[in-house]
Amino acid sequence: MLSITSASSGVHGKIDVLKLSNIYSKGGGCVIDRVKAGTMEVTLNEIGGDTNLSTKAFTVATSVIYKSFTNESNVEVSMAVPAAQ
Repeated sequence: MLSITSASSGVHGKIDVLKLSNIYSKGGGCVIDRVKAGTMEVTLNEIGGDTNLSTKAFTVATSVIYKSFTNESNVEVSMAVPAAQ
């Protein structure tokens, strides 16, 4: 799991550049939420939350604010949910 959090001091954090690249994610949704970024790049990723391609495993929430967004070469694939360990 990848988790990026801001400090709990009550100050809102800001990101100049957020670059997510070459990620292989499975077993649940991949959601980008509540981010304020100058430049956001999501490239070369393979994401699958389940075996059903009609459910979206990768989403960028409407709470995300950015000046520039690059979204290239990302693929959502059918992947079985991994067994609990």
